[in-house]
Amino acid sequence: MTRAPDPAAPASPRQAGIESFRVLAAFLILYNHTKQYQGTAFSAFSPQYMLLDVFMRFAVPFFFLTAGYFFYTAFEKGEPLRALFLRYSRKLLVWYAFWTVVYALLPRDFVGGWMERGFGEGIVRASGYHLLRFGTKFREEPLYYLFESSMFHLWFLPALVMALGLVAFFVSARLERFLLPAAVVLYAVGLLGSSYQNTRFGIDFPFLFDGKDGPFMSTFFVALGWIIAKYRIRLSFRKAACLALAGYGLGVLENLAARGFSPEGRVLTLSCHALVLGPAMFWMALALPEMGRNSAARLGKLTPGIYLSQIAASDMTWRLHRYFAPPVWEFLFPAVIFAVAAAITVVFSKIPVLRKGVE
Repeated sequence: MTRAPDPAAPASPRQAGIESFRVLAAFLILYNHTKQYQGTAFSAFSPQYMLLDVFMRFAVPFFFLTAGYFFYTAFEKGEPLRALFLRYSRKLLVWYAFWTVVYALLPRDFVGGWMERGFGEGIVRASGYHLLRFGTKFREEPLYYLFESSMFHLWFLPALVMALGLVAFFVSARLERFLLPAAVVLYAVGLLGSSYQNTRFGIDFPFLFDGKDGPFMSTFFVALGWIIAKYRIRLSFRKAACLALAGYGLGVLENLAARGFSPEGRVLTLSCHALVLGPAMFWMALALPEMGRNSAARLGKLTPGIYLSQIAASDMTWRLHRYFAPPVWEFLFPAVIFAVAAAITVVFSKIPVLRKGVE
C-alpha cells in the first residue's frame, strides 16, 4: 500500500477502470432487484443464491466510494466546498424529485395494463389510483417514504446527499480527523437497526425506518472514498484481489451465521463484509486505470440513468417471459432490463425536459 499525503499533488483523472466497475456494479444491483431466480435452484434461500448475493453486495458501497472519491478530486481543483456540495446535492435532489414523480404516477406492469384494459383504464386511471395510494402511504409513514420515496431503490439519493453533507461539514469545521470514526458509529447503528436487529444488541428505531437509509450506511463509504482520494491510498491489484477474497469469505460466514437470527436467512444491504469487499473492489478498479477505456467511457456515464430507470424498464419488459422457457428467461431478463434502461437513458438525454432526470 502506498500513501502520499501531499494535498498539492495533482488529482487522479477519471479512470476507465472505475467506469468499468461502475457498469458492473449497476448491472449487479439491477440483477439483484429483478429477483429472477425465485422458484429455481437459485431461489433467495438457496446456498447457490447466497454465494452470488455475497458478491453482489459490493455494488452499493462501490457507488458511495466513487462519489466520495470524485467529491474530493473536484474539491482539490479549487471549487469551494460549500459550492461543491450544493452543486452535487442539487443534481441528486433533481433526480430524486424527477423519479419520485415518475414512480408515483407509473403503476406497476403499466404495459400489461395498457394491453389488457386500454390506455384510459390501464394507464390514466391506474396512474391516478397509484398516486393516491402513494399519497396515503406517505401520510401514514412520512419519514420512511421521505427516505425510500415512491420506489424502493431511490433511497440511495437522499442517503448520498446526507453523506456528502456530513463530509462537507466535518471538513469545513476542521474536524476531519473525526469523520471516519463518526461514520463507523453511524454504520454500526444502522447495522444493528437492520440486518442485525434480531440479535442481542439489535436496535428498534422508535419509528418505521430502514437502517440502510439516511446517513447510516452511506457516510462511511463516502468518507472513505474522500480519504482514499486525498491521501492517494492505493493497493496493487493482487493485494486488492486478496482483500476482496477475504471480504467474500467473511460474507459467506456472515450469511451462514445470519440464518440463526435473520428472518430473511441472510444479511441484507447493510453487512459487515461490505466494509471489506466494497473498498477492495474499489482498489481493484483503481489498479486497472486502462480497463475498458473505450466502452467504459460510453457506458459509465449512463449508469445513473440505468440505475434510476431500472424498475420502469423491468415493468416494460417482464411480460416477454411468456415467449421464453423459464430457465432461459431468468438469465436473460437482467440483460434485457439493462439494455432497455440504457436506451431510456439515451432517449431522455436527448429531450431537454427529461435530460435533468438522467444527467
